[in-house]
Amino acid sequence: MAALGTYYIDAEFLSGATAVFTDANMTIKAPDGYYSDGSTVRQQVSGVLGISIICPTCSVSCGIAINRASDDAIYDITFNTSTDTGCTIIYFEPYTRPHGIRATFNSNEYNELTSITEGYLASTDPSSYTYIGTTAEDCGIGATLDAGGYTGIDEYSFDGSSFVLSGSSGVVTGTSADVVTTVANPAYSTLYIPKTLTSPSDMNIQIFAPCPVSEFNIDINCPVLLTGVSTSDPSPADCNTAPLIHTFYNVPNRGGTAGFPAVNEFFVSDPYGNARVAAGDYTIEVAGLRYEITVSSDGIITSLAACPP
Repeated sequence: MAALGTYYIDAEFLSGATAVFTDANMTIKAPDGYYSDGSTVRQQVSGVLGISIICPTCSVSCGIAINRASDDAIYDITFNTSTDTGCTIIYFEPYTRPHGIRATFNSNEYNELTSITEGYLASTDPSSYTYIGTTAEDCGIGATLDAGGYTGIDEYSFDGSSFVLSGSSGVVTGTSADVVTTVANPAYSTLYIPKTLTSPSDMNIQIFAPCPVSEFNIDINCPVLLTGVSTSDPSPADCNTAPLIHTFYNVPNRGGTAGFPAVNEFFVSDPYGNARVAAGDYTIEVAGLRYEITVSSDGIITSLAACPP
């Protein structure tokens, strides 16, 4: 078990080190265990350090909005949701220069988004960053990823008020299939994380800015139970008389309304967002009025119109 004391590493920051040593010449490996420099914690096993993890005690509370003028770097945000359960909705705006984003919770990764204007945006690899932004501002991301990716990237961790440099050995890999830039600015895009249990409570978001002189906004909301919408079976015979035998839920985009679905919003089958509604045409009823909606195979509402008279 590692003990409190003075140790030595073969890098400027713990996040970039390969091992922890007990001597300044770095010839004697420290005992196996967990080591921390106050912002990062890593486990040493058989004299080799494992992956970097942001210390749980350094997480910030959910319900925050962050604006960052970004350079080519990785930005790490670990936030705490306390014992709240529900759907954790993240709104991310990359401006025009593409940024990659992915979230991790309870060993599961999330990188599917929907843009208010552009609809579904996601990498084909569920564990990769999804890069969104405008195609005209792409700085060769796909070609760089296909050639092996990025190395020696600065890493910043959010401490509740600002991003603090925590390492300079970041590595980002992937393929050009992770890049889903659009001609138009995608504006705010929605990523959500289901949370059905009170524990664990920490979630992590990583944003990678591959292009210099960039900027991003991110709103991190606390988990809430989604608002139900009365919904028919797929392909109802008559929009005005179809039995509304299901309760489904929209994940509102930024500025949207819970319980009132809109085009380019996720449509899910439970209040946590665990599963998307199957593709098809449905009738829904909101505030006494009926509508026809179409849901894509990605669980996105692609059309909405009042039922014909």
